[in-house]
Amino acid sequence: MSITKKDYLNSIRGIDSQIGLKKVAIVALTEVGRKQAQVIRRQFTSADIYVPEKRIKQSSEKVLPAKKVKESLQLLFRDYDYLICIMATGIVVRSLDGVLEDKRYDPAILVLDEKAQFVISLLSGHIGGANDLTRELAHRLEAIPVITTATDTQNVTALDLIAKEVEGWYENFRENTLEFNSLLASHASVGFYQDKDYIQDTRGLTVLKNLELIPCDLDGLIVVSPQLKLPKLYDILIPKVQVIPKNYILGMGSRKGVSDSIVNQAFTIFCELHNIHYRSIKEIVSIDVKKNEIGLINLANKLNCPFNTYSKEELEEASYFYPSSEFVKKNVGIGNVASASAHVASNGKVLSERFSYQGVTIVLAQVTKI
Repeated sequence: MSITKKDYLNSIRGIDSQIGLKKVAIVALTEVGRKQAQVIRRQFTSADIYVPEKRIKQSSEKVLPAKKVKESLQLLFRDYDYLICIMATGIVVRSLDGVLEDKRYDPAILVLDEKAQFVISLLSGHIGGANDLTRELAHRLEAIPVITTATDTQNVTALDLIAKEVEGWYENFRENTLEFNSLLASHASVGFYQDKDYIQDTRGLTVLKNLELIPCDLDGLIVVSPQLKLPKLYDILIPKVQVIPKNYILGMGSRKGVSDSIVNQAFTIFCELHNIHYRSIKEIVSIDVKKNEIGLINLANKLNCPFNTYSKEELEEASYFYPSSEFVKKNVGIGNVASASAHVASNGKVLSERFSYQGVTIVLAQVTKI
């Protein structure tokens, strides 16, 4: 069997090449478990190993943060994205009582036996990534992955996995996740429409090319689109949910000291003008002169997205592509802050002309994956 370059690179890079800049803790209680932790750590360049003080043998090992295992696991639960526990499942379950919050925010928890015969995805299988890590770690350790998520055992995709793929949002998270994942796991007929090719994994879905012709036998409908208004969607009476992908960047400029109210009004009008949902904004960008502009900062906080700025030098080259205001240039050094910052942030994928409203300027750009 031939091996691709991608497969080869992944095999030598370790698992962290696939999980990104995530914090990983490996916890073991016995000497056999400690040795297994060292084997697992080879798959990560920066994983931390925690063992009881009496078990420490290598400089890469750390002492458990508390005397009791339960307290230690609860502390690590709050500090790490992935927690790999080499111990009995019961110990982990009892230890985490009282600290579990929400599947959207809890870390991924994996449990292994000391011989690494089984790798169990215990918590945050989809959004936290426990299922994917379980499969990959089991493959590398030649162990058996244990995944009990209904959609995974039925070999179908899941609503929260679709949203994770596009960093998306949908309303009534718990209710919709339960309803649509239950439909998929029971092999009900669930329609799927996306206005761009965001999602490749459509296992268990009935893919639709448009919303004009909806099969009459559908039990539910999932739509992936950043559009603010999808008129045809309102006419569909079956259970439906719209996943809003975060695929837009806003380049913004403003008059000094402009109020929150004006910034919010400008943003609302802009979204309606371009028919984009406010949840589709991944990032707001501007010039560094505006880094303390309260109106822009508060809008970013409201949208739960970062507000990043660039220096005049970083924006200068991009500024030549767009109409410029001499007044603005005199004040901040760049005459088209919204356009130039959107250009730099999106690698030139600017989608709109500059919109201006009472001292606020906005330009829309496409998120680009590098």
